[in-house]
Amino acid sequence: MGRHDADCLFRVYPMHRYNAQNQWKNSRSASSNFSDVVMLKKLQHAAELEKKMNEEEEKRLFGTVVAYGQCIQVRDRACAHIARWGE
Repeated sequence: MGRHDADCLFRVYPMHRYNAQNQWKNSRSASSNFSDVVMLKKLQHAAELEKKMNEEEEKRLFGTVVAYGQCIQVRDRACAHIARWGE
């Protein structure tokens, strides 16, 4: 028996930012000369700040009503897939 949409349970989140986190993850496999190491440290710091801002935004908006036109993302609680709406 397949999974049906009626069986899905989603958690609603504010739209998170992932630019710095993605850049840092993609750059880690680059060469290891000194300038790259310095850049990686800066990207890592930016990724950590971005993650912290996402967490703070999530805490700030927790329990509020989703307004029409507000950008959100939802996560399927069973498989952890994320979908975005309103971009």
